[in-house]
Formats: sequence, C-alpha cells, structure tokens
Amino acid sequence: MRRGLEYARTLTGVLFSAVVLMSASGAEPVVPGPVTVAQLEHMLSAAHGEQDKKLAREISGMQLTERLSLSELARLENDLPGPHARAALTAIADASAFLMPPTAEIPVLAAPDRQAVVQMVAQALDYVIRIRPKLPDFSARRNTTHFEVTTPQRILHEHQQFQFLQMEDTSLQLHQLGPVSETRATGVRLFLVGNWTEVVTYRDGKEVKSTSDQNSRGTNTPAVGLTTSGEFGPILSVAMGDAARGEMKWDHWEQGTAGALAVFRYSVPKDASHFAISERSTDWLGIALGDEYPAYHGEIVIDPTDGTVYRITMKAMPNEDETAEILVDYAATSIGGKSYVCPVRGVAISVIPESNGTARAPDTPVDVYMNDIVFTNYHLFRSESRIILDGKADQ
Repeated sequence: MRRGLEYARTLTGVLFSAVVLMSASGAEPVVPGPVTVAQLEHMLSAAHGEQDKKLAREISGMQLTERLSLSELARLENDLPGPHARAALTAIADASAFLMPPTAEIPVLAAPDRQAVVQMVAQALDYVIRIRPKLPDFSARRNTTHFEVTTPQRILHEHQQFQFLQMEDTSLQLHQLGPVSETRATGVRLFLVGNWTEVVTYRDGKEVKSTSDQNSRGTNTPAVGLTTSGEFGPILSVAMGDAARGEMKWDHWEQGTAGALAVFRYSVPKDASHFAISERSTDWLGIALGDEYPAYHGEIVIDPTDGTVYRITMKAMPNEDETAEILVDYAATSIGGKSYVCPVRGVAISVIPESNGTARAPDTPVDVYMNDIVFTNYHLFRSESRIILDGKADQ
C-alpha cells in the first residue's frame, strides 16, 4: 500500500507538470466563437503559413453553426500545417455533424407527396433487412480519436485515477489544443486525449468482437464516454424499427454524391426504445453501470430511388442535463472489387455534468467526451488452397 501511495504522489507530480507544460504556450488568442463554414474557410485561408499549435488554438475556439461535410473537411485538412491543427479541425467538424448543412448545399426541390414518402420508407425498411446477408465476409480498421472538452484540473484528476489503477508507468499522451468557444465556461479547453485502432471482422452476417491492432495503436487510453457500435447493420435495424413504430416524417432534401437524398426526422418514446446506452464511470474506471433505453430522436438519410441509408443520427437525454448523440455516415466502399455501402465515419458525443456525489447545482460544469471514428482498409476474406500430388505440395 505504501508503495502504491508513493507511486501516486510521483505520478501526480508528473501529470501536474505535463498539464502545466501544455498550458505554457504563450498568450491565448481571442476566442472567435460561432462561425459559418464560409467564415471558417476564409479564416484558414488567411492563416496560411501559421505554426501548427498556434493555428490549433485558433481553430479550437471556433464553434461551427453549420455542418462541415466530409469532403470539405478532407479538403481543408490538406492545407493545414500539422497534426494539432488537423485534430482541432476534426473536433469542431464532429461537433457540427448534427447540424444542418449550409443553405447553399440544400437542393431546391419540391417536397415529395405522401405516396412517395411511404414508398421511400418501405424501400429503406427493405434495405435494412437485406443489408447484413448481402455483405461479404471482410475485415476493416476502426480508427478512434478521443477528445475531451474540460478543464486541465479535471482531466488531470481523470488521468491520475486511470493510471494509478493500472499501476504501471504509462506515458501521458494528451495534448491541449486550445480554449473553446466563449459560449462555454471560463477555463475550459479542448484536449486530444488519444487514438487507437481496432480490427473489425465481419463474418457470416455478424460483426465479430473487435481486437486491438497493436502495431498501429496510438495509446492505451480507454474509450471514455459514448461510442458507436453495430454500424454494419444492427444500428440501422434498431433506428428504422423504432422509427417505424414511433413518429417518422420527411423533413428536407440534402445533396448526395450521386443526387438528392431524402432526410427523415423521427422520434421514439421511451417505452418503444431499443437504443441501448451502456453507462460507464466517467472517471476512467471502466465500470459498467448497466444499460438503459431512453427516448431518443434523430435523422435518417435515404436514397429516394432504392432506399439505401447513407446517414443516421440518434440523440437521447438519459438523465437530466446529460445528452448522448451518435452519428454514422455510410458510403460506397470497394471490397474485393465490388461496391458495397459501408460505414466510413462515426461520431459519438457525451455531455456529462461533473458530480461529487451531491445534488447538481444549475450551474454545474459539464464535461464533453467526443469519439471520432473512421473506418478504413476494407479487405475481403479469401480462402487459400494448394494442390497436393502424391502427398507433397505441388511446386
């Protein structure tokens, strides 16, 4: 026990020094606050040539008022000077993922009539039923980047608990990217906490439990807060099944890669919900507290010609002052020379008030946990065989 306490004191000093060093980067710039996509593009163009960490602080302070598309995110990332600025841009893009796109990106088309709406929903339900048996056996990499919006003191406390419980000298691999928008509490920062890669295996119509890819794993930091799962079919079955029994209606058109897509909004009451949220301790303990099935709502984006689902969002409030949002984007993906619609990106955001075991005050600070998930390296499983002649391998 004494050895453990000495280790904790040493670790506390190391962590405190790390957080102080992360903060000692000079005066912080004025936080710009809410910006449109066009304003963000203009700012990044004007900032060409700035240092990576300085630009990251400027980006962290922005709060997009419109959704930044995946294609636009990729284009802007290519012009950024380094990993910190790219991480900050990813974080604010993920935070905007649940918003409406810029007005200029919304097609001006007539609303579908009732018969067309019914047909689109029926096609989408049929698509969800068919998608899992249709997919081949394959593997893919699931790349997760974890962000937190909190104070240096709070994140220090979390890392103290996690690393003390691990009882090993693991490196601290978090980076303070910059102060967040002025609309949040003073002293709150955006942190890049860690990233890691898992190999996802899909076999016989089911997703097999993921395994860590030790060669590309970025840190041994566990996923904190909400994350996505069941992207290869189950999540679609849950949302479409619940939405069909709840309230679902056409809302607007959005521009897809090959034409207009129909956006449906839906809401599901608690007594009809199959959206399971697995709660875990927010102090890096990884303690499962059980599943709950809250009421939720969101969007389902459908190809009106064949019912293919290209996007799904789910937002719930498991408890007062807590929110849980997940999103999955799908796109045409080549597997073994054939095209399949598979997940390419996920976003999971948890907003959780800090708690010390007492009743929460109205102005209780909140922590934001955000996981950015990208699926890459899709590979088809192929069987291999050899011809054996006279008991020897044919050469």
